[in-house]
Amino acid sequence: MLSPRLVAIGTLGGAAIIAALSGGVAGEVRYVRLTAAIGLGLLLLNLVAVLLPARIAGRVARVEVVVRLLPGILLVALAAALLSRFGGLQPPLLAGVLIAASAAAGAGRRAQAGIAVAQSSGVAALALLAWAAHDVLTPSTGFWMSFASETAAAVALGGLGSLLMLLLPVGPLPGRTLYAVSPPAWAVVALAAATLAAAILASGPAFPLAALVLAGAATGAVLTAAVVWVRWVAPAWR
Repeated sequence: MLSPRLVAIGTLGGAAIIAALSGGVAGEVRYVRLTAAIGLGLLLLNLVAVLLPARIAGRVARVEVVVRLLPGILLVALAAALLSRFGGLQPPLLAGVLIAASAAAGAGRRAQAGIAVAQSSGVAALALLAWAAHDVLTPSTGFWMSFASETAAAVALGGLGSLLMLLLPVGPLPGRTLYAVSPPAWAVVALAAATLAAAILASGPAFPLAALVLAGAATGAVLTAAVVWVRWVAPAWR
């Protein structure tokens, strides 16, 4: 069996390469820098925006926090890259969150909800800070300034592109925990995240309105199907 560390490194590297391909990578040296910047951005996003807030929330609630790697997110990243590449989306859609944290079994509902909200809020906050930093650093000159700008862009786009995914009420995602604790609270947080992500991603000069409408409809369909499954289908099977 492969070691967990090797799987984590491979997942991070795969996500960085897929994200770089979404912009149309050519055989130039600057794309090596771009791929490295995306890799660093995704690493910061997962450690600072997901793991750190979840650990802090767990320490405050005095519960153990369990962290799970999401290698299946590579399929989501690939779909987003293909949509961005062939749909001409600017800025591109990136799926950058590769881990999810949850409270250990037996934790109270308040602790579970706190950890779920902490990592979702952390992703949103860091993505917004990175977006502001990218605006300050653009246009950039020189290797290190360009590297910093591209890293900030990777954090911003990877975070915003992952917000809705994190809030899906399925699997080990925090959205499932939040929905189980309070469906109305989940709906409010999901609506706020969707509004924030759509407003910023749609601000790109070449972001087509038709694609945005289709993406919104598809997201709505996925969320509706997930709610139906969690609320009625899965309990009926059990």
